[in-house]
Amino acid sequence: MDVMADYFSLSESDIRETISNGSSRLYNRVSWARSYLKDAGLTNNAERGKTCITEEGRRVFESGKVIDTKYLTELKKNLGSDVTEEIKEKADSEEDCQITPEESLYAAIKQMNSKLESDILDEIMNQTPEFFENLVTDLLAEMYGGQFEENSEVTGRTGDGGIDGIIKKDRLGFDNIYVQAKRWENSVDRTEIQKFSGALDGQNATNGAFITTSDFSSGAKDYAKRLHGKRIVLINGKELAKLMIEYGVGLSSKTVIDIKKIDYNYFNPDI
Repeated sequence: MDVMADYFSLSESDIRETISNGSSRLYNRVSWARSYLKDAGLTNNAERGKTCITEEGRRVFESGKVIDTKYLTELKKNLGSDVTEEIKEKADSEEDCQITPEESLYAAIKQMNSKLESDILDEIMNQTPEFFENLVTDLLAEMYGGQFEENSEVTGRTGDGGIDGIIKKDRLGFDNIYVQAKRWENSVDRTEIQKFSGALDGQNATNGAFITTSDFSSGAKDYAKRLHGKRIVLINGKELAKLMIEYGVGLSSKTVIDIKKIDYNYFNPDI
């Protein structure tokens, strides 16, 4: 990888860049490039970790042809390899030539999740405020609650001083998180955060989470940042939907894709 980075004059930020699953973009690109070249008959794998150019590869290189995804896909087809119409169509797209199939997969997942976030918020807005209080309490209990039964409590319907829910991080209640949930369309302003801060004082609490389906005004955000002696985390609608997806709250799996890779330790146990 160092040789490739030097050859293409990559910066440190280029080298550290990752794709959506957290793996190295440089490693991902090089790995797929090796696969494309091998499938097109321009290289072969002499041994683990080493790729050698073939005679055909040398001829193509010396011809000065532009060796891109589109060209390699055409070579692969000429060799009789299985190339689907979908792959050929992607190879014809200049944009798709710049990304690997793995990157394309994660880009598609990102696009699908963006739509799912919007659908989640639409569904929440069709529910009652009481349902929303239960939802955010369930989510935070999944994220921060202790590993025991009844690690959360919904209190909003009892008029408990502006507190809608309590997340219990330990059985004795030494480290609780107090929750307020607002199923609103308009932005939450500074006044609401001040009221919630006062409600925390009434509970002798130092940790609070204010969650809304909308967003927070700049004044509300600034007030929460400048608090001393307590912390109030603000979670807007978009962040809420992302967390629900991450922790699987209110969602079920539609399709599970298990992507395999070579276990080189199995094939080379003595290395």
